[in-house]
Amino acid sequence: MSLLIKGMEMPNNCQECVCINDEYFYCQAVGRQPQDENVVSRRPDWCPLADVPTPHGRLIDKDKLLSQFREMSLDDLSLAEDFIEHGVDEVIDDAPTIIEAEE
Repeated sequence: MSLLIKGMEMPNNCQECVCINDEYFYCQAVGRQPQDENVVSRRPDWCPLADVPTPHGRLIDKDKLLSQFREMSLDDLSLAEDFIEHGVDEVIDDAPTIIEAEE
């Protein structure tokens, strides 16, 4: 599972990070203490944080959507009719949003 903290800027190093317990200089995100003295000038290689570039469009679960397309069969007329009637754009529009679009 992942966590998105909206509006949070990517920290440049462990000292700037909200995941660090100040008292013990312990990374609460991975359950370990940074050992390298360079963590004050950079993020360590094992840092689990990932940057989500902004602006970005609405992010959906592509794998789930593809799975639904693959499961479509002639026996499932409601899905097939939906697809034919509305086309792929509307099917994608109806896909559940994982992360809202940002401007």
